[in-house]
Amino acid sequence: MRNLAKNHNFDKFSAGMFSGTRRQIRKFTKALLLMTWGSVLFFSCHPAKKVPSGSYLLDKNVITVNTKEITKSELSPYLKQLPNRRLIGFRFGLWLYNRSKDNKNNFVHRWLRTAGEPPVVYDESLQKRSSQQMQLYLQNRGYYNAVVIDTMIPKGQKAIVYYTVLPGTPYHIRSVSYVFEDSLIAPYVLADTGNCLLHPGDLFDLNRLQEERSRIESLLKTKGFYNFNKEYVFFQADSNLGMHQVDLTLGIAKYVWRDTLNKVHSLPHRRYFIEHVYVMTEYRVSSSDSAAVQFDTIKAGDVYFLCSGKPRHDLRIIRQNILIQPGQLFNMDQVTETYKKLSLLRNFKFIDIVFREKVFKENNHADMKEELYPLDCYIRLIPYAAQSYQAEIEGTNNNGNFGAGVNLIYQHKNLFHKAQILDIKLRGGYETLRNRDKTRIYNTFEYGAEVRLSIPQFLLPFSHEEFVKKYSPKTTLLAAYNFRERPDYSRTLANLSFGYNWKGNPFTTYTVNPVEINYVFPQFKDAAFEQLISQSFLKYSYQKQFITSVSMGYLFTNQEPGKNITSYYFNIRGESAGVLLRGYSNLVNLQKNEKGLYQLFGTDYAQYVKMDIEVKYYQPVNVSDRLAYRFYAGVGVPYKNSVSMPFVRRYFCGGAYSIRGWQPRAIGPGSSVDTSGIAFPMQTGDMKLEGNVEYRFRLFGSLEGAMFIDAGNIWNIKENDPAGSIFNPFSFYRQIAIGSGAGLRYDFSFFVLRFDVGMKTRDPSAPDGHHWPLFNGHFTARNDVNFFIAIGYPF
Repeated sequence: MRNLAKNHNFDKFSAGMFSGTRRQIRKFTKALLLMTWGSVLFFSCHPAKKVPSGSYLLDKNVITVNTKEITKSELSPYLKQLPNRRLIGFRFGLWLYNRSKDNKNNFVHRWLRTAGEPPVVYDESLQKRSSQQMQLYLQNRGYYNAVVIDTMIPKGQKAIVYYTVLPGTPYHIRSVSYVFEDSLIAPYVLADTGNCLLHPGDLFDLNRLQEERSRIESLLKTKGFYNFNKEYVFFQADSNLGMHQVDLTLGIAKYVWRDTLNKVHSLPHRRYFIEHVYVMTEYRVSSSDSAAVQFDTIKAGDVYFLCSGKPRHDLRIIRQNILIQPGQLFNMDQVTETYKKLSLLRNFKFIDIVFREKVFKENNHADMKEELYPLDCYIRLIPYAAQSYQAEIEGTNNNGNFGAGVNLIYQHKNLFHKAQILDIKLRGGYETLRNRDKTRIYNTFEYGAEVRLSIPQFLLPFSHEEFVKKYSPKTTLLAAYNFRERPDYSRTLANLSFGYNWKGNPFTTYTVNPVEINYVFPQFKDAAFEQLISQSFLKYSYQKQFITSVSMGYLFTNQEPGKNITSYYFNIRGESAGVLLRGYSNLVNLQKNEKGLYQLFGTDYAQYVKMDIEVKYYQPVNVSDRLAYRFYAGVGVPYKNSVSMPFVRRYFCGGAYSIRGWQPRAIGPGSSVDTSGIAFPMQTGDMKLEGNVEYRFRLFGSLEGAMFIDAGNIWNIKENDPAGSIFNPFSFYRQIAIGSGAGLRYDFSFFVLRFDVGMKTRDPSAPDGHHWPLFNGHFTARNDVNFFIAIGYPF
């Protein structure tokens, strides 16, 4: 019965959404079909008009594979000629190019030829090369009898190329054995066979063999074998077994070198240890090696620093970030980590690590059986200038509200000679603000100052050198002041914070802020606005607030800027405010005010807990296109000394980085309708759920396109909040707002300029039967479409 009731409620919900809209849906569908066919005819008209007579426009490549073991996507990268790009079936770039006239060279026609895409003229030689590359790929995968048949079929002045792939029966590995010309290396390789990439039953894949060679090189370079490289790893394969099987032998050859008479010698591979580490703190690229003797040599721990004059940096700070240590075996992983840690100091514009072999030295290490050879390590650093000044004039876009600002920035990269980075920033600016119905534009003004000090270690409670080497910790001290003046109210915000962050591994970052103090002081400028706020549930959010909080966060991301790869982003953050102040109030028996709340310095202090989770996933579709997904969930719960969440901690929906069919703060809470009469959207809530999906594709040059769907809402959680605004786990889905649209993005390499058009697709605040503006005849561009210009991707 319970399931029947749920289905009945859903049927009622669905019927309510579409009641009375069938005629509008049919009209809309018919119009959409007419527009689609019209666009196809318009963009498809004479696509081969600039193809020379007797030649063909490459229309498409068709790959057919007769086995599920090989996919078309595996073979597509080996096509040497691709047809003109299509956007939803349209060759937009080709259409632009065809609009130009060859006999005209003015700006318009030059732009059409530059921005457009010339026709791809079918080339038989590239067709043959594509077949050969596919066949070679299959053979490398173990399909040694693979055959690729290519055929071109003309259709008018267009060409369709068919590739029929017949992989045949692949070869598999039956057994893996080892042979070592150098017995010294054998124990290290055999002890790590658990990580071997080659196993009986696997395809005899040459690419996998190359990966195993690289893996063994990396392994041995962590065991002291400084001169070892993958060229010493070889394979022998016996395929005379029948049944398409291979017995594979992995071998490692001896070290080979030539003497001065060009005579070849084969010797066992040498293991090396680090004898000395030298750091040149102010290296000059033009200086010769012999010039090192002119430097003063200062020893810090077990590292020698070569300095010309008084060192600019506290040498202990540099030493803490060097993982290469005298007396240890050479380890390439330590070299890579040293590069990273010195870079994280943000004090050096050039970092280079080189090694020099020294004269043979007998092994003095009792725990090592074989002879060891000494290496000297030289770390060469070129520092940045310690101080810099910068003035910036910037254009701003805050969720669709345009503005301009001026920043004056001072930076000291090496404060107190300890690689501590001091940033001082002064800012002033203004921003336009549209009212709710977009009929008027107002100016808002803002100015502020920020002082930030970043220290490359923990100040308290500890700063152990081994922890610094392993986790690259940082302490951040921040003091900030901001004043913003709007038409209806002004807001003063002062902030002090003290926090830590450190790296768990290359992909994870931990953040702890033990102390964060915020003072929020709003002042009403408009009496009517103040009257409206005092009568709404937002009145507690616009009071003076004193916030003392502690927060913790965890971030995982494997994103690589500029690369279209599968990547993930996960961020979780928790915050608790007012606990210590509540304890202090109880301890000293503070008296409550007339509202029953404790105060500090004459101001109510906030008490709440808050949790936020954000997940992103990026999925490549092809070389240049990808799908981006995002999910966000957050909730804040006020309690005891707070009636509601502070305004600066509440959630909102809508805008250029949220649901793009609405202005900022114009959605929710829930399905409630704002009847306050406030000129500017001000909807906020205690809870937020939001999801986004965006398809990003390259158009031509640096111009990208996007199509997106955004969905979500905000809610309140207090029972005395307005009707329709309270979160209900059984019916919240009925209050989801949906926005959809499309956009353009231009990549300037150092930033991305974004143009998005968002449309209200489902409005939960509309009356029943009118939630879908496009289908109920109430759609208007003025009320249901929003345009945004922004910097960077939305997520």
